Formats: sequence, structure tokens, C-alpha cells
Amino acid sequence: QCIGRTYFVNMPGEVQGIEAEIEAHPLNGLSFNASVGYADFTSPDLKAPTRVNKRLTGIPEWTASAGVQYEWLTPGLRGSITPRLDAFYQGSIVYSATSKTYNQNPYTVVNGRVTYLNDEGDVSVALGVTNLFNEFYYRNFFIFQELGFPNVNAQPSPPREWFLTIRKNF
Repeated sequence: QCIGRTYFVNMPGEVQGIEAEIEAHPLNGLSFNASVGYADFTSPDLKAPTRVNKRLTGIPEWTASAGVQYEWLTPGLRGSITPRLDAFYQGSIVYSATSKTYNQNPYTVVNGRVTYLNDEGDVSVALGVTNLFNEFYYRNFFIFQELGFPNVNAQPSPPREWFLTIRKNF
């Protein structure tokens, strides 16, 4: 039987942060949206001498996202075409209290999509791409070394992927 062990004393902590969101429609058909978030966790145990990383594991300090789209009315096609770009930013993450080996650098992922919607609003066709610039990052790490095992598992990001969606509402 295995009992998990910790390398530091767990103590109460304090979280401070801020979030902000904005949405704008400066022109007919043009839309912007953006958000940003900051989280700061402090606790006496983060300053323990056994901790290499002095931050809370698994939580980025900064996150942000932004999107822009424009809807073109296309009478010749009896509908509209809407291109959209979205960007998502995640700040650095530490995954271990005792090692900097598996710290995740900040990264930004950009997704894009072009959608056709007919005038009745019941048929749409969308062509899109996720991870447009093929950014490599890890979604998470499982560091079993801190539990006495030699393993480290990680889930890599998906590569650039294309999609086509055809939708009919009845």
C-alpha cells in the first residue's frame, strides 16, 4: 500500500486576482471580444526551502483571449459569410514544487473559421482550423517522481487540425 507524501507543510493561502472582459461592435457586422485574467496565490508554505518553484502548481498567473469577426452579407449567395479569428494565451505554469524541469512556458493558440449561413438561418457550412500556427505545448504533466516512482507522463497539445461542419436546423 502506498501513501502519498508531501514535501512541504500545507498552510492557508490567499488568492488575489482580477478579470476583465470587453465586447465591441464598432461597425455593422464587425465584432470584437477580449478577456484577461490574473491570479496570484500566496502562502507561507510556498516560501519553504524545499520548494524550488515558489508558485502554486498547475495554475497560470495570466490568461487572455481575443476574437474578431466580420459578417458580410452576400445577396448573390442568399446568406452571409463570416470569417472569425480567436487567440488564447496562457501564461507559464509550474507543475512541480521541487523541480523546474517540467515548467510550461507561456503559449498562444490561434483558431480560425469561415462560416456561411443562409438567409433563413437554418443551413450553415463552416470551414475551420484549430491551432493555426501548430503551437506545441503540454496540456498537463503527471510527475510521479515526487511520489517515489520514476515516471513522468504528459499530454501534448493537438497539432493543427482542420474541420468542416455542415448543419441543417429543422
